Amino acid sequence: MNSLDLEIGLFSSQNELSERILNDRAFIERTRLRKDRELIAYRDEGEWLNRLREQNKMLIRHLCDLTNLSRSAIQCIEHGRQRPSLYTLRKLAYALGVEPDQLILLVAEDYVARDAHLYETGLYQPDRFPVRKDGKELSRITWQYAVGNSHQVRLGSHIHAIRNRASITQKEWAKRSRMGATILSKIENSRYNLSTVPLLIGVAIGLRVPLDELTSFVVLHQVRNRNRAL
Repeated sequence: MNSLDLEIGLFSSQNELSERILNDRAFIERTRLRKDRELIAYRDEGEWLNRLREQNKMLIRHLCDLTNLSRSAIQCIEHGRQRPSLYTLRKLAYALGVEPDQLILLVAEDYVARDAHLYETGLYQPDRFPVRKDGKELSRITWQYAVGNSHQVRLGSHIHAIRNRASITQKEWAKRSRMGATILSKIENSRYNLSTVPLLIGVAIGLRVPLDELTSFVVLHQVRNRNRAL
């Protein structure tokens, strides 16, 4: 699976999941997680990696070779002792043959399901998540980005534009996301990377945008940046 395939795979219809996504093992794990949420407290936070690796019949040493991660790093992730960055999750997705946005969403939903406050926001339940009325705006911006009309613009500038169009002040954003206003300001000014799952969740809650759309948007931005650097 090359980077072009991954970019195309990120943008299935917003209203209908593509067959590619439905057959993606990370997406299937997301579905299983929602059904078995009551059991999540009895599992390691990183069990998703162990399950996907075993489904792929892949030994830890093979995953190390494909990702350039150490054996101890992978074991720490699998046993919930270390939370991987978005960059690491993308590397794991390529190695495991799953869509990067689906893997990140799997990890994000696992994280949310373990936090009572986040779970009550309905963050990953489309019928409950408080998406603002002009929620299609992110889809439009994301699609423009996908076809290359705005790929030179920094990620923070896009996030700033989304917040302005929704008439959300920085103070409101900080209160909703439960994050510091200074960090959010740095994210908008591209001086602080949106590099972890908790940050991604906080931005989604604060801007009232669907987590799946924001994740696809961020992953595509990272893929394009990597390709320009090669």
